[in-house]
Amino acid sequence: MTDKNKSLNNKITDLQGNLKKKDEELKLIRREMKSVDLLKTDINKLNYERETVRSQVENLLRELESVEL
Repeated sequence: MTDKNKSLNNKITDLQGNLKKKDEELKLIRREMKSVDLLKTDINKLNYERETVRSQVENLLRELESVEL
């Protein structure tokens, strides 16, 4: 094997190693993105529930005010 071939094979091996590392990083990022999406969904649900409770409290306050009058 010539020096040029050895050099190219070493370069290929390095690039394959880098590709493997990047693939692992990509897998980790995808898992983290799924977690972020789940958190966003939870936040949206909690915001909806908060607004529902706020509306119920406002209605109760209006009812109490009408009774006091």
